[in-house]
Amino acid sequence: MNREPCSFKVFLPGRHFCFSISDSGIRITGVCALGAGTVGKGDDAYKVDFIGRYASASQIWELRIKGYTEIADGAYKAYKNRQDERKSFSDVSYAND
Repeated sequence: MNREPCSFKVFLPGRHFCFSISDSGIRITGVCALGAGTVGKGDDAYKVDFIGRYASASQIWELRIKGYTEIADGAYKAYKNRQDERKSFSDVSYAND
């Protein structure tokens, strides 16, 4: 079954990432003021984790809707880990408080 390709961009201060997911694989391109390059050449596990670290929940949901459930599951796990890390930093109490 051929699935519809899914593409989206994530903008960060000073750079952005272009994600393209299709049946032929995952392609991530990082673009900044000094140039562009491919992220995680050949390693799909790293790319799925990278999607989870930088994509929004709605972008991960879009992957699932378009049929890329395995990628969406892995990315969502990384997304949840990222959210848990952010919560743990806000829970830090200081001795002088």
